[in-house]
Amino acid sequence: MIDVKENTDGTLTISWDEEGPEHEIFKQFKTEDFIKVLTDYAKESERQSVQSDNYQQEHIKTYYNSESEGKEYDQGKVKEIYGDQGNQL
Repeated sequence: MIDVKENTDGTLTISWDEEGPEHEIFKQFKTEDFIKVLTDYAKESERQSVQSDNYQQEHIKTYYNSESEGKEYDQGKVKEIYGDQGNQL
């Protein structure tokens, strides 16, 4: 696991288990490499967040613009479609 701590001066200290085989790549990393990885991750996270927000907004718009939203069910139509089970809806 990588541990990132923010120092009081605003800099970051990044540490990891240097003996862990899954962290072998970090032995070759320079400061610029860590900055690039963190920056790319932050950009991707923001992009996914925006996509999720857009999806939610579109879903809400679709729901509120649907014909059935806010309308009472026509019990006769429900019974016609679902039979007696329709009364359980």
